[in-house]
Amino acid sequence: MRREPKRRERTGRRRMVPSLAIPAEASAFAVPTFDPAVRRTFVGASESASLFGLNPWKSPLELWMTKAGLIDEPDLSSNERVKWGKRNEDTVAKGLAEDYGWQVRRVQRVIPHPTVANMACTPDYEIVNHAKGPGLLQVKTVDSFTFRQHWPGKEPPINYVLQLQHEMACTGRAWGILGVLVGGNQGLVFEYERDLATVRDIEVAVAGFWASIAAGVSPDPDFRADAELILKLYRQVTKGETRTLDDPELETVIAELVALGEAKASCERKHKEFRARLLEAIGSAEIAICGDWEVRSREVPEVVVPVTTRRGYRTLNILSRVASAAESTDAAKAA
Repeated sequence: MRREPKRRERTGRRRMVPSLAIPAEASAFAVPTFDPAVRRTFVGASESASLFGLNPWKSPLELWMTKAGLIDEPDLSSNERVKWGKRNEDTVAKGLAEDYGWQVRRVQRVIPHPTVANMACTPDYEIVNHAKGPGLLQVKTVDSFTFRQHWPGKEPPINYVLQLQHEMACTGRAWGILGVLVGGNQGLVFEYERDLATVRDIEVAVAGFWASIAAGVSPDPDFRADAELILKLYRQVTKGETRTLDDPELETVIAELVALGEAKASCERKHKEFRARLLEAIGSAEIAICGDWEVRSREVPEVVVPVTTRRGYRTLNILSRVASAAESTDAAKAA
């Protein structure tokens, strides 16, 4: 539910509530939230949607592989979007607090769930001295294009909603707000109450997730979402090993892969040919008009790229055993 800014209201007598920013008791998770070794030991709020296949950035299989210690947590420290989002959090929180008359505090610690093992959260801020009691504030910065394309009905995506519900489950807070800065100049807030059914679903999913880790049973891969992950997992080759795949469906996959490779090569040749034909007609002109089309061309200067390390990868060379057998037979006849 989106709320419009309102003037600060007097809330009457203040209620003293424990602050999330100051630990009331010692916690095994009271360590810097960026510690990868600790991060691996719990399912955090931003990962909650992955348990249901609703996280656009991390699939169930990738989450499982990460927590099982088979792959490293992705390093997002150099990601410009993440970097500037973190830098702007305080500004957004302070601006929303000023608009809505809140008092906010940064939490800055990991809070474990009181009863569910290996479930925790790292809330951005808490709202204190509020008439409704203490609440949570989760801050997001979103560019205008992403907001138009991926916020259906101008409402937050489900993965953000699950993140806030996960945080309320761990902290015991009854309500929370998703505060969003859109395009650098539009502040929106969406308020949510703790939904007991959703919280229970998350708690059950987290418990089941760690049970699957203990049993060594990973989720089935989503070959669209997990393509890069699978390439990373199966980078090495055992020389001399041959594996027979008795699977008719895989035969179809191999045939389609060959056909797609041929179609791709044909398209690339056609693209190169047509592009050259068009450039020859345009010559040195910057703009060309042809019927209903306008073609704009610019010169891209040559840039010297420093040598970098190329990551290893697997090649797939697919040969037809039927064709090979036929060639061998022909060679035998000729002999």
